[in-house]
Amino acid sequence: MEKEYIQVNRKAYNDFAAQHSTRHKKIGKYDLTDDDWVKLLSEEVLKKSSNNIVLEIGPGTGRMLKIFEERLNCRTCAVELSKEMIKYAKEKSPNTMFIEDNILNVRFSDNSFDAIFMGALIHNFPKDDARKLLELSHRWIKEDGRILIYTTIHDNSEEGYYEKEDYKGNIVRFRKKYTEEELKKLVEECNFKIVYKMYTAEPDRNKKWLTYIIEKLD
Repeated sequence: MEKEYIQVNRKAYNDFAAQHSTRHKKIGKYDLTDDDWVKLLSEEVLKKSSNNIVLEIGPGTGRMLKIFEERLNCRTCAVELSKEMIKYAKEKSPNTMFIEDNILNVRFSDNSFDAIFMGALIHNFPKDDARKLLELSHRWIKEDGRILIYTTIHDNSEEGYYEKEDYKGNIVRFRKKYTEEELKKLVEECNFKIVYKMYTAEPDRNKKWLTYIIEKLD
């Protein structure tokens, strides 16, 4: 039987997909631009010698998929819980292979991907399920591949159901709030090493973000 938080999050993301689809039509003052992302991904994540096969987990309305496909010459696969999000993402990245499902239900072959991208995703899972996600990603990423994760960081660790204050409609979803040390420990316990980290902030939305780029250990 499907867990309650998955049902709640599917409904939430379906409900605010239309709002989210307009968010990047104009890049926010504190957002990374498309050029910023191209530079970071090409220098720190993707392989230089081949066309990369990239998995994006939770692509939302497809901004990053479009960058991977059009700017970075990658082949992409995306797993997304929300049918409405996929509808918008397909418009941005029609060549992507989309799977509508909970990522924890999906099975890929070991060593399938050169890169995995998880943007604003890991906090949508309780910590135990986030651990399962990282363990699956460890199997799916190639030996020399890299994974990019980013999430907000907080002074105190907690999880529960919270209203998304930056969207209209009193939309509630499940949210895990990590401290930086807690996230670092989780990543390392799942047999990854952190090879790059970056801090960014959105003071207009009262958010502090931490980006990790990780590689799996032997």
